[in-house]
Amino acid sequence: MISKVELPLVECRNVSKYYDHERAVDHLNLTVNHGERVLIVGPNGSGKSTLINLIGGLIRPTKGTVHIGGLNIHKAHPEARSLIGIHTHNPFLYEDLTGKENLVFFGKLFGVPDVLSKITEIASLLNVSHLLDRRVSSLSHGNRKRLGLARTILHDPEIILLDEPDSGLDSASLMSLQETLGTGIATKTILLTTHNIDWGLPLATNVLVLKTGKISLKTSPEDYISSINQLL
Repeated sequence: MISKVELPLVECRNVSKYYDHERAVDHLNLTVNHGERVLIVGPNGSGKSTLINLIGGLIRPTKGTVHIGGLNIHKAHPEARSLIGIHTHNPFLYEDLTGKENLVFFGKLFGVPDVLSKITEIASLLNVSHLLDRRVSSLSHGNRKRLGLARTILHDPEIILLDEPDSGLDSASLMSLQETLGTGIATKTILLTTHNIDWGLPLATNVLVLKTGKISLKTSPEDYISSINQLL
């Protein structure tokens, strides 16, 4: 049982990630505690997506370690991985299956009890009930992203990692997603990247600014707004 008092939920210890000779993340140290909602911002190439993928266990660091609830995520410990729900540019859905079939598959993979009832609950929360009986191959980019978010939170993870979840969504979907993240899953720890800073700031308790793979600043949304012209 992971102690919420004794351990940070996410801890990056001197993490670097190299691609050939290029450093996407450079000797990065980061601690995220339970309930924090971290908006990660920075220019293209600053390491935002790489950091999300490192924390989510999708890629391994060249140097350093990533710990989730005190456990090394890259040693594939089931308890650590079950704490994470990750949503990237790839929704991780099988195109030949329906939305419901996808969610049943992932629900069983994570051992979700009473998975059909949970799917109904999550689909209602995210307004994707009408997508459940449609094949993923027939869905628009925006609807795939919405269904992918349902997959992300289906197993009730402690940590939700979102890499530009707002991209490709229309204004109504953006408002719905902001409401879901702000109130529907308000107790979760969230790390979020977006280029739409005005959309992301109301969701954040902290703002993490990346430049060339390093943290240049971690601050409050209020302080970030007051100095935004100097930061980016």
